[in-house]
Amino acid sequence: MRPWKPLLAIALVSAAPRGAGAAGGDGGMVEDPVLTLGRRMSGDFWAGRTEQVWAAMGPEMRGVLKSPEALATARQQLLALTGSTSGETQDEQLVFVKGQRVYVRTFTSGDGRRWLEQWGSSDGHTVTAFFVRPAKLKAAPTRFDAYQAKNTYRLPLRGTWWVGWGGHTLEQNQHALMSNQRFAYDLLIQKDGKTWRAVPRAPSDFLAWDQPILAPADGTVASATDGLADSAPGAPDQVHKEGNVVIIDHGQGEWSMLAHLKQGSVRVKPGEHVKAGQEIGRCGSSGNATEPHLHVQLMNAPDFWKAEGLPLPFTSLVVDGKPVGKTELVRGQTVSSAP
Repeated sequence: MRPWKPLLAIALVSAAPRGAGAAGGDGGMVEDPVLTLGRRMSGDFWAGRTEQVWAAMGPEMRGVLKSPEALATARQQLLALTGSTSGETQDEQLVFVKGQRVYVRTFTSGDGRRWLEQWGSSDGHTVTAFFVRPAKLKAAPTRFDAYQAKNTYRLPLRGTWWVGWGGHTLEQNQHALMSNQRFAYDLLIQKDGKTWRAVPRAPSDFLAWDQPILAPADGTVASATDGLADSAPGAPDQVHKEGNVVIIDHGQGEWSMLAHLKQGSVRVKPGEHVKAGQEIGRCGSSGNATEPHLHVQLMNAPDFWKAEGLPLPFTSLVVDGKPVGKTELVRGQTVSSAP
C-alpha cells in the first residue's frame, strides 16, 4: 500500500476551482477510531503540532516525508495556499480507499474555495495516508437516483415549512456531495424572507425552534440521542455533527433519520414502535446546525457511515400553495401536509 504524497497535492493547488459556501450545517457523525484519529490529526496539523502528527505516522508516510521538519514545511506551504487558515468544516465522512479507511474533511477557505483533507488509517492509530487538495464540486455518484421508496412517508412536520436544501443536484442540495446523505433535506420555517422572529441571539429566536417533529411512517426506533446541547446561532457543534437524532427502521430496507433535535425533547427509545405522525422530538439546533432546522433523510442502512442515501418522497402535500399527491422536495419550495 503506497501512501498519498502531500507535496504532490500542494503542487496541484494552483488549479483550484472556486467553490460555493454552504448554508446550514448538518450531517451525521458516529464516533469511530479512524474518525477520532482523523479529527485529532487535522487539529494538530493546522495548529502547528506537526511533531505529534509525525509521531502517529507509519513508516511508509515517514519514508515519503523524510522528516518532521519536512512535514512542518508542507504545513506552511498549505497555510499560504489556503489563506493561512484551516477553514470552516463543511462536511466529514469515512470512506474506504485502497483497503484502508479514510477520514475525509471538506472545508472552505476564507476566499470561498473548497478543499479536501484526507487522513487514512488501517487500524485507527497509525496514519497511513494524508493529503490536502482543492475539492472538485461534483455530486457523489449514486445508484439510487431513480429509486422508488417502498414505504409511504408523510411530512414529519406540522404547519408550513421552507426547503432550504433539497433535490438531486448539487445546485439544489449541498447534501449531494456525500453519498450517505445524498438526497437529504434541510427544512426551516420562513416568514417574509426571514427564519427568525427577532434579532437572533439564541436558538429560541428562530421560527422553527421547538416545533414538533413527527415520525414520517410506522416503524421501530433503531437509535436515539438526546443529551447534546443546542448550538448558538452561527456557532455549530463540529464534533457531534448530527446532534440529537432519531433513526427509525421502517422495514423493507429503509431507515429514516431526523437530526438536530432540541436537547431533552426526544420522546422515543431504541426498540420502541412508533406510528406515522407520532411526535418523536422537537426541532432544535444541536450538532452542526447554524440555526434550528430539521435534517431528514432516508437511507438503506441504520448505520449512517455504512448507509447510502435514498430519495424520499412525501405524500398528501401542499407545495407552493398547490395540492400534490406524492413528490420529492426541491430547494426553495414551501411545503405543508394536505388538510
